[in-house]
Amino acid sequence: MRRALFLFPFCVSFSLSCSTGDGDADKGVVTDDTAASVGGDEGGGEGGGGDGTDSVACDAALVGAAPADGSTDHDYRAAISFTLSAEDASAAISVVDAGGADVPGAAVGSEGDTVWTFTPAAELLPETSYTATLAFCADTDEPASESATFTTVAEIDPFDCDLTGKTFWVDLQSATWNEPAGVAPLLLGGLENDILLGVERHEGAEVDIVGAADDGARAQDYCQATWAFPTGDFSLAPAFSVGPEDTEVSFNGSPMTMEQLSIEGEFSRDCSSLDDAELTAQIDVRSIKELVGELLGVEDPDTICTLMAGFGTACAACPSDGEPYCIPVEVDGVAATETGSPMVCVADAYCHPLCRVNDSDCDITDFPECE
Repeated sequence: MRRALFLFPFCVSFSLSCSTGDGDADKGVVTDDTAASVGGDEGGGEGGGGDGTDSVACDAALVGAAPADGSTDHDYRAAISFTLSAEDASAAISVVDAGGADVPGAAVGSEGDTVWTFTPAAELLPETSYTATLAFCADTDEPASESATFTTVAEIDPFDCDLTGKTFWVDLQSATWNEPAGVAPLLLGGLENDILLGVERHEGAEVDIVGAADDGARAQDYCQATWAFPTGDFSLAPAFSVGPEDTEVSFNGSPMTMEQLSIEGEFSRDCSSLDDAELTAQIDVRSIKELVGELLGVEDPDTICTLMAGFGTACAACPSDGEPYCIPVEVDGVAATETGSPMVCVADAYCHPLCRVNDSDCDITDFPECE
C-alpha cells in the first residue's frame, strides 16, 4: 500500500468515468419549424438559455477519489472521498451495495467544498463490493456524476500491541525524496542527523508521537529539543496518519515550521518497525535561509527561490500567509526500526542533564520540563 511520509487520506490512482446528467450539448440553441435563434425567441443574448437567462457552466471536475474505481483493497473501516478541481457546495455522495441497497451515512465537504467525504453510519462489510457516486454541479446547466465500484479487504485482526514508550530510528538516507525536485539530494547531504520517532501515548484510536534528532549512532541527541506532532489517527490500525497541520521541528539544531505536515505509515503488528511511510509538507525558505545559506551560499529568499527553480522546484504560495516562498517536501518509502530505548523529552536545546555540552545560561538543577 503506497502511503502519502511519515498527508496523513490514502494516496491512490484514479480511473473513473464521468457521465453528464440531462444537460444538452446544444443547450441555449432553440429551434422551431421556421427559424433558429440563439439565446431564446426574444433576444436572450448570445450564449443565453432558451428562457432568456444566462447559462451556468460546470467549473468542477473530478481530480481524485479514494477508493479508486475497480480497487479491491479498500479498508472497510475507512471513509470514502472524492476531490473536485473547484468548490461545489451542491455535491452529494451516495453509496450502494452490490444489490443496490443504500448504505446509510453522511457526506461533508472540506477544503473549500473541494473534498467530499462520506462516512458510513456503520462499518462496511469485509470482502464486499460497493459503488460510491458523487453528484456535483447540480446548480449548473451541466449536472454531472462520477462513480467508483470497489471491493473491501478481508476482515482485519485487532491490533493488540501497545506502542506506548517505543522509539523508532528513521533512516532518511534510504528514503525516496520526490520533492523538492533536483534539490533533495543536496539538502539531504547537508543533514547531519537522522531522526527518531517516539510514541508518547497509544490509546485506542489515537497515538501521540514526538520527534528528535539522533546522535549519529541511532540514539537520541539530548542536546537538541524534541518536537511534538499533532495527535495521530490510529483508527485504521496498524495504519496511522498525522495531520495535515503546521508543525514546529528542528534539523541540525535549526528550528523550522513544516506547514501542513502530513505523515502516513503502518506499524508492524509486533511493534518492532514502522513501514511504508510517507511525509508531505511545505517549508518556507524564509525560515531556513541560514541552513540553505550553508549549502547554497545564499540567504536571500528570492535568490533561493530562483536557484530552486533552476533545479526544477518552483516556490509556491505558503499556506500560512500566501507569500510565494514555500517549497514542497515529499518523502516516501520510509522505514524505521525500534531502538529499544524510550525517548526523553527535551524542552530547550542544550539544557538537559543528559546533554554533555549545556548552555552556560541553563540551570541544569531546574531544567525546563516538557508540557
